[in-house]
Amino acid sequence: MNIVAFDFFNSFQDYKFEIKTEENLVTVCFLSEEMYSGFFTYDKRNYNLHRISFSSSQPYPFIVSNNDNGQKRGLKSWTYTIENTIIDFTENSQKQISLKSIISTEEIKDYSSIKYDKNGKEIRKDGIYSFHSFLKMEAVQ
Repeated sequence: MNIVAFDFFNSFQDYKFEIKTEENLVTVCFLSEEMYSGFFTYDKRNYNLHRISFSSSQPYPFIVSNNDNGQKRGLKSWTYTIENTIIDFTENSQKQISLKSIISTEEIKDYSSIKYDKNGKEIRKDGIYSFHSFLKMEAVQ
């Protein structure tokens, strides 16, 4: 599973944001045509996160090149067609937050892998595959 580096926090200039306030909760909705859309909710009294939810806005390619001391050793590529993640948090009596649950779904298509020998010659090429992953994690109390 790919756990994103919260692109909407790091590349915020590429996003549109809308802020909604309801009693003690603040919800920040975000949208990028090219990356993710979703929201995060936090308590406006202590700024503790309650939920982060996001989905990929559109399919996007991903390429990984493996090198060993500057020598090409492998190439992997695929397309993320779906990424959906919901992360929930809980508060204890001291208002400290901890992870409550994560639910994540991911679909990958056109996964391929090529391996090269030390001279850069192709020695193995895997076929084209598709994957569907589902992760559900809940904290044990």
